[in-house]
Amino acid sequence: MDYSFASLGSDGFEQMAQALAIAELGNNVRPLGRGRDKGRDAYFRGEVQHPASNGAGNWNGYGVIQAKHLARDVDTTANTAWVKKHIASELKKWLPGENGESPERDDPPQFYLLMTNATLSPEGYDACVEELRSYAGKLRMKDVDLWSASGISRLLDDHVGVRQTYLHFVVPGDVIAALMSAYSVEEYHDLGRWISANTAVELGDRQWTRLGESGLESDERLRLANVAIDVPSLIVDPEVERDVWASAASVAHVVERASALARRSSEPTFRGSLIIGGPGQGKSTIAQLICQLHRAALLDGNAALMTDQQKLVTEIKAAASRVGFSLPDYRRWPAYIELSQFGDEIAKDESLSILRYIASRVRVQGERLTTAQLLRWRRMWPWIVVLDGLDEVAHPRTREHVVRAVNEFLTDCNVADADVFIVATTRPQGYHGELDGFELEQLELQPLSISEALSYGTKLADARHAQDAIARERVLERLAQAATSDTTQRLMTTPLQVTIMSTLLERLTRVPDTRHALFDEYYSAIYARETGKAGFLGDILARFKHVIDYVHEQVALYLHVQAERPGSAEALLLEADLEMLIFERLEQDEHEQHEARRLVAELIRAVRNRVVLLVGLRGDLVGFEVRSIQEYLAARAITSGAEETVLDRLELLIPSSHWRNTWLLAAGRLQGHSNPQLVDALLTRLEKADLASALSIEIGPGQRLALDLLEDQFAAAIPRIRRLLLRRALGVLDHWGDQSIRKLSQTGAIEVGSGKEAFELVRTAVRRGLQSTGPARSTTVALLLSWQRATAAAGTLANSELAQARGWRPTRDVRRPKRRIDLVIAAVGDFAGIDVDVRESVERALRSLSRVSVLLELTAAEVATQARRNDLQLLPRVTRAFQDPAVRDWMIDASTRLTESEGAAAVYIRQYLLSAAESEPVGWHPLISQPGVGLFPSS
Repeated sequence: MDYSFASLGSDGFEQMAQALAIAELGNNVRPLGRGRDKGRDAYFRGEVQHPASNGAGNWNGYGVIQAKHLARDVDTTANTAWVKKHIASELKKWLPGENGESPERDDPPQFYLLMTNATLSPEGYDACVEELRSYAGKLRMKDVDLWSASGISRLLDDHVGVRQTYLHFVVPGDVIAALMSAYSVEEYHDLGRWISANTAVELGDRQWTRLGESGLESDERLRLANVAIDVPSLIVDPEVERDVWASAASVAHVVERASALARRSSEPTFRGSLIIGGPGQGKSTIAQLICQLHRAALLDGNAALMTDQQKLVTEIKAAASRVGFSLPDYRRWPAYIELSQFGDEIAKDESLSILRYIASRVRVQGERLTTAQLLRWRRMWPWIVVLDGLDEVAHPRTREHVVRAVNEFLTDCNVADADVFIVATTRPQGYHGELDGFELEQLELQPLSISEALSYGTKLADARHAQDAIARERVLERLAQAATSDTTQRLMTTPLQVTIMSTLLERLTRVPDTRHALFDEYYSAIYARETGKAGFLGDILARFKHVIDYVHEQVALYLHVQAERPGSAEALLLEADLEMLIFERLEQDEHEQHEARRLVAELIRAVRNRVVLLVGLRGDLVGFEVRSIQEYLAARAITSGAEETVLDRLELLIPSSHWRNTWLLAAGRLQGHSNPQLVDALLTRLEKADLASALSIEIGPGQRLALDLLEDQFAAAIPRIRRLLLRRALGVLDHWGDQSIRKLSQTGAIEVGSGKEAFELVRTAVRRGLQSTGPARSTTVALLLSWQRATAAAGTLANSELAQARGWRPTRDVRRPKRRIDLVIAAVGDFAGIDVDVRESVERALRSLSRVSVLLELTAAEVATQARRNDLQLLPRVTRAFQDPAVRDWMIDASTRLTESEGAAAVYIRQYLLSAAESEPVGWHPLISQPGVGLFPSS
């Protein structure tokens, strides 16, 4: 049959050529991996199953096999010239130069086989073979051969196993056609039909963007295809400083990475991608778009699609083209897993596997696939599995089970040599490298540039105001005006911010200048629009705003607290609980019971669609479509009440990564308070939090949060507050390095150039660090190394201070001793004076570290490098051991005894302590979950 080789790409064609050569010639063929291959993609020594052209038996000796992939199969005349050019280019390298220079390659082969996907006419084929024989004569080769597109097609017909492996590449048309060409068993064809049908349903169900749903009318929902953009990112490389990381367009890069074999046997560079981004940066939308692109690629050309499904495939193809890429050539089947949902399920059943969970969600006509059928499908077709929102799995035990399930799934894929590409997403807050051992390339999402923000705003305006050119132009004009202000530019760096701003600019001429105020105005704008509607709901919203506000805030707070509990990460509320909350709030206003029940019934009926920002999500469950909106409303809840109580709440939440975005939004609300002393009181609480316990002194939660406040542009117009925050944030230099140094590198570089006083603060801190020993010295060196290539003040400071410092540089050509981290820590730890139970717990914690080894005798620069390379796959299990306060205190005491030369071990211990502190659930403290208030029980 006819095959298409264009989508294989150079690497894919090389791998297929190697597999075909082994299948046809025998096991003496040895494939070679990537790198300098000296003109060989495979070679053999000894006899292979290839008859000699002179009829004298099989090829027997040393032979070289090369694969050449033609990207564009133009015409046979051009193809012939292309093949001949490559024959000459490759074989000349075994010949001496024109002036007698030594050949580029030594060890010329006795036999040479060239495999190419170029389509050749009979005359063209003969001309290429003649070219081969001409060089063979010069090199005294025994025999040569050429396998072109027609010959490779015949070999694929003969070798079913190779054809099955590459059928999604080489068989044109839809999935069913590909399966029918490769498998004779009707059951396999049926499985393909079921998967195609489910994929078509998913394509329609997942076509809407979440960013457009909250606050929009039901008929205004935005199709992802209409507003799709590709968010910029940096490709994380722990071997080098951040300022030399390569940039990439996130979706295009992931799709390109996924367009290569991910089988263990193919030795892929990466098994997947990890997308790290902050609130509102579009992680879930990127994950959704990647899945939609693969669904469309899988269904493209399927004649069984309904008209609206065919139209949707066409729309997605057009959207991809507008953004700058095409549908994936490598047609992986996408399986999307929302990790909050998976976490809730695994909390109920700890034996739940990723595979069983996926099977439970693939339904055709109400029937689920079995795990056995899904395993068969994994053998038949390549997958892309998207694991969305690790950060939303807040409970430590549940998170441990989720990471373990991912590990077991990938291990099973390795054993089965399955072609499965992983895409995972998470916020940076609270992520401590749990997935680093899974060979995932990390992408760090970057802020939108002004041009990217305006381009996205234009897409939104086009989609929202397709029938109203005047409204469209008004919004775009105001958006462009906002982009000229330094203040509002800071609020146009994420897709969510641009979505909110474009909504506000439908009625406002100017927008707020802080992130919290932006959400405030958005809530007010949606509320005003809902209130303006005719009918009963508009009247209720106008009369009972205090009740609706209260309900939004209490539901958001309750759901955010619940998300810290095992089995509740998905953040959904039963309608019955919402009904009770509304009724009790109306009772507080002393409404008659019959009137209150009537109002509750009307609101519950309305919320099944949407009331302001609260929406019915599925069945009898309600919640918020966008997590950042839930966090904003929770921030309103925790900043309600007496000022001292509010400050007590915020102090309690300082260490928690789960509450970080809520905390920052709450701080923004306090900044806008009528009492300016509240901000100073808040900064005092940061200082207090750093001294609250031995663990706090060790990890500096207030220092880390001060750094987040600087990054969030808190008090951007108040230099005094900015300097106070900078002074506290520079305290992270006193600790062993962690990911906060990367943040200080970015934010500090801006602050150090903001004025003389800020520059002096930073210079004083780095000089103190360079003159000290242990953690401060290595962490300061890490910061300055990250600034070495920076322009302006940061680069000048870094180069000047490093030039004067001594003894920090790496020692060349010295072999470092390596030791298990548990032995390093045990050697300095104090076991005297602790009771038997504590000693047993400490020893158990040390055993959990026994699989990790670290280098010793390091300089400050080498400790900094090791901190970037940490593999923390064991983190969930170790974190659980570190949640014992007695174990934590012992580890803290031991880590203070470590010297700079043992710094790599200290860096690991700090990461585990950080993870334990940041993942500790705090929401159920009475300060947050006030008994008897809102949805929280009285006792």
